[in-house]
Amino acid sequence: VAPPVGSEESTSSQSDEQADAQQAQAPSAPPLPEGVRKLRFKFDRESWVEVRTREGTALHLGLNAAGTERVIEGKPPFVIVIGAAAGVQLTYDDQPVDLARYIKIDVARLTLE
Repeated sequence: VAPPVGSEESTSSQSDEQADAQQAQAPSAPPLPEGVRKLRFKFDRESWVEVRTREGTALHLGLNAAGTERVIEGKPPFVIVIGAAAGVQLTYDDQPVDLARYIKIDVARLTLE
């Protein structure tokens, strides 16, 4: 026999469904301000990274340990130099960037607009 409408069992079931729906719609990261883009570096091995604006302002300069990640946000274009580039994965606004085409003697040099 089904419980009467409005009983605890019925309400509990609805609450569980609502909680599941809310978890499925968990908030993502807030949107970036207009014109700001995101670079994400994942390091499989130790690597030097330099990210500058076109004007030469440094957004990041430094050695990054294997197994770490670095996120840089700013306004493009980004002028990027990556040492030991074969051990680095880069995404630009969550889209993968193929570094292989920019690597010469294990250093990648590129500009992302």
